[in-house]
Amino acid sequence: MVDGNILIIDDEPDLLEVMRGRLESEGYEVITSSDGSNGIEKAKSHLPDLIIIDVMMPGIDGFEVLEKIKEYDETKRIPVLIFSSGSEEEVLAKKALSLGAAGYIVKPFKTDALLFTVNKFIRK
Repeated sequence: MVDGNILIIDDEPDLLEVMRGRLESEGYEVITSSDGSNGIEKAKSHLPDLIIIDVMMPGIDGFEVLEKIKEYDETKRIPVLIFSSGSEEEVLAKKALSLGAAGYIVKPFKTDALLFTVNKFIRK
């Protein structure tokens, strides 16, 4: 039984696989995308229960993806978590929340902390 569907948008293949494996082991169905444009299309076609987006990606960055997702009627109510690393953590978190993100995750993260945050948005 699937506990929920999660779309992860990140350009780091190793990170996508680690997150996919951990979330799938907890009963979630995971959809991935390695770029922002494709991620937007997957959000519209799959209508996941939660979307996790990396800020720093080539082409369309995570903030632009978040803005696009919040523009479409079918996806604007889906909770979005933004995650990134860097010294500008507080500034990035404030920007993410001001654009409609439901939360912010700092990289690197512990998988237990990721699961705790995901579980807040998808009740098991």
